[in-house]
Amino acid sequence: MVKSQQWINENFPNREEKEKVKKLYIKNDQGIDSISGQSYYFYKVQLEGELNLSEFANLNYLDVRGSSFGVGTYQRLTKLDLNNCSKLENIYVDYNDGQLAIEGGSTLNSIHLENCQNLVDFQISNSLTNLNKS
Repeated sequence: MVKSQQWINENFPNREEKEKVKKLYIKNDQGIDSISGQSYYFYKVQLEGELNLSEFANLNYLDVRGSSFGVGTYQRLTKLDLNNCSKLENIYVDYNDGQLAIEGGSTLNSIHLENCQNLVDFQISNSLTNLNKS
């Protein structure tokens, strides 16, 4: 398991690299890391703590998934910082263990949470005006 921000900084060392990304897939599952255009795929990654994506100005799709092989293989994100992600429309978080807070992302249209069995507190920033909170 690796600290979320450490992993982001190692894979995207500067703002220019972060601004290239439109779609970001982070999965703790089998696969081969790859880049296809502006879509980035990372496998065998288990993150913990806060994930600050505020410098990913062109990000429009985020998919963070743990593995279905048990709680020990789940992601452990506690916070997603999406401030300045003005193009982000969709987030998928599957197999995450624990509390999760989301800040920013005012253009967000959908949040998909699945298999987050220990999620007892989910906080959404008031700036998420496009999101249907029913």
